[in-house]
Order: sequence, then C-alpha cells, then structure tokens
Amino acid sequence: MTFLALLRNADPKRFGAAVQPMNRGRWVPFGVIALLMIMLTLAGCAGASSGDADAPVQVVQVEAANMRFTPDVIEVPVGTRLLIELTNTDEREMHDIELANSKASSHLAPGDSEKVDVGVITDDIDGWCSISNHRAMGMTLTVVATGAKSD
Repeated sequence: MTFLALLRNADPKRFGAAVQPMNRGRWVPFGVIALLMIMLTLAGCAGASSGDADAPVQVVQVEAANMRFTPDVIEVPVGTRLLIELTNTDEREMHDIELANSKASSHLAPGDSEKVDVGVITDDIDGWCSISNHRAMGMTLTVVATGAKSD
C-alpha cells in the first residue's frame, strides 16, 4: 500500500484534521466554469477574425521625419482594413506610431520600416508618435473614416 493510499484511509480521529479525505466534488463547479470561460473566449476570438477576413484592404505608405507624418491624414472607407507601412526617413531621430485603437508600431531607428495592421475602420482614429515630446511637437496623424453614418 502506498503512502497516499494510507492517508486516504487514515482515521481522522487518530491523525487529526490534516488527513481528512479530499472532497473532489466541491471542485467540479470551478472546473466547469473555467472550461466554459475558455470555450467562450475561443469562440469570441474566432468570431472577430472571421468578419475581418472578408474586408477589403487598403495599404498606405507613411513616412516619419522632421516631427511629421506624411501623409498626416488618411481617408479610408468604413469597413476597410487599413495597413500602414511606416518608414522612418528621419536622419537621426527614432519614431513610432501609436493609434487610439491600441494598435502601434515598435520604435523605429532611422531607415527602419514596419507594417501596422490598424484593423477594420469603423470610425475616425487619431494617431501620434509616442516617443518623448514628439506628439506635443505636432507629430500626429488622423485616419478619417469615409462613408460613415452621420449621427
């Protein structure tokens, strides 16, 4: 007989409360809830990506230099996925882009490029360079959703 088998069959009066038999039944509801949460999370992820897969794609090349994005206004039809190809053409400054929908690039050294999947456009989105004081110096960009319903 193993040690664990001995503990399971031990007399609680003789060995105290530390050897009480484990009540596995009380943990079942927690397991069921955890499993349901995982299933719902996975179902939600699958649903979000399937609708976006059919959206038309618009690719826009944006340059970051001299505390400006060029272009600094991007018009995109509602329902279109926007991909920004950001290139840092500045000679010495690092730049990036951060958007109000939480999409962002990494910090780019001069000459570096990166693609940012902004997602399917449903409304106007503000963007800016998050490095140091760049936003305050005017390094901003606006994505304008065209064809949007008026309020």
